[in-house]
Amino acid sequence: MRKKLRESVNLLSPVQPPEDMFTIFYNWVVTVGKFLLISIQIVVVVVFVVRLYLDKANNDLTRDINDNMAVLSTPEIKNEEEQYRRVQLLFEDMAILDQHQARNSSRIVAILDSIPSYILLENFTFNDYLVTGEFIASSFEDLKSYENFLKQNPNYYDVRLSLESRDESEIEFDVNYRVRRGGED
Repeated sequence: MRKKLRESVNLLSPVQPPEDMFTIFYNWVVTVGKFLLISIQIVVVVVFVVRLYLDKANNDLTRDINDNMAVLSTPEIKNEEEQYRRVQLLFEDMAILDQHQARNSSRIVAILDSIPSYILLENFTFNDYLVTGEFIASSFEDLKSYENFLKQNPNYYDVRLSLESRDESEIEFDVNYRVRRGGED
């Protein structure tokens, strides 16, 4: 009879997967879980580094904005900004007015240029081709020469001059006249 041999372990036979829950969890943690944990740590480190870079860029941008705000907060810049806003509003108003009425700037410049240097202009209005002005002359001869100039100028008609007051050194007077429109006789 043969001798009974001891039972041996066959190392080539496959191991059957475990059936209980603890063994399954332990095997998963040892194999898949460690790689998952390592990949999550890598993601966290990458996010941390990116966040540091973005915070540095944000701090640099905030510092630049604060520096520019300090420059823009100076009184000179504020005054220039206010002037720019007023000019911009003026241009907008002029664009609106251009739609409804003609510009008279060339006529106004011609009227103001026709005032001699010895006559002082105090107040001036130009409305519907009617010129009204308040002037000061140093002598009666200056007043008469300005009146003669206006009456002899073919661009002006219906010239009226009235004395307001007469002191020893100056004569205040008002002038009203009409400006001829293009082609008007």
